[in-house]
Amino acid sequence: MQSSNAIHRTIAEAISHLRLFSKNGYVGLVWYLVDTFVLFCIFIYLRNVVILVDVPYYPLYLFIGISMFNFFRKVTVQPLNVVKKHDLGKKPNILDCLRLSPVVIVHGILLHSFEVLFLIIITSYYELSFLWVVFYIPFLFAISILYWIIASILIFLKTKWSNIKNAWMLLLRISFLVTPIFYSVRFLEIAEYNPLYQIITVGRKIIMYGEWFASLISLCVIIFFFCTVLFIKKVKWGKVQ
Repeated sequence: MQSSNAIHRTIAEAISHLRLFSKNGYVGLVWYLVDTFVLFCIFIYLRNVVILVDVPYYPLYLFIGISMFNFFRKVTVQPLNVVKKHDLGKKPNILDCLRLSPVVIVHGILLHSFEVLFLIIITSYYELSFLWVVFYIPFLFAISILYWIIASILIFLKTKWSNIKNAWMLLLRISFLVTPIFYSVRFLEIAEYNPLYQIITVGRKIIMYGEWFASLISLCVIIFFFCTVLFIKKVKWGKVQ
């Protein structure tokens, strides 16, 4: 019961953040999506003029890369803007950071869901099965757990180093260029060692080619994660009793 209340509270706070982010007029939401679509249109144009990338279903390939990178950027940068040092108490630890970051992660998932809807439109245009986009959802929640941990670490580092946001933004800018989002990996083979590229590649394989095995593994990870959380909650609750 206590775990269920915590989940409902997190989702409610995320929706509240979404309303605040959109200023009740959905202006913020529009700007978030505009950022994705402007980049998408620019690279579609550059493909024909400069980049000359020979990738099957390139618009779909490109949009998956941009939207997944924007999701990663959103859920790791936003906590640095929202969470203040006084929210963590006098002696913050990593567990305090883990407690505060889920709201931002859920908020990011809600925003990313609008991009997922557009992915369904693109897959329909190429006559691909929209079920492949459905297979992407478990993978999305699985990587959200990873991003939650990264966001929590960044929040913790913020309590030690006030300039962590500037350093992280610089690293994200470099990551966007060295991650094959708008070009093929064969133009930068060292990018194969980029963890973010590997995550985006799995997302592309699921949506573009229907590789459901990665989705199945993601589902197992999610179930294991929530079972572990519920077990820990139950043990703590038993100790309190």
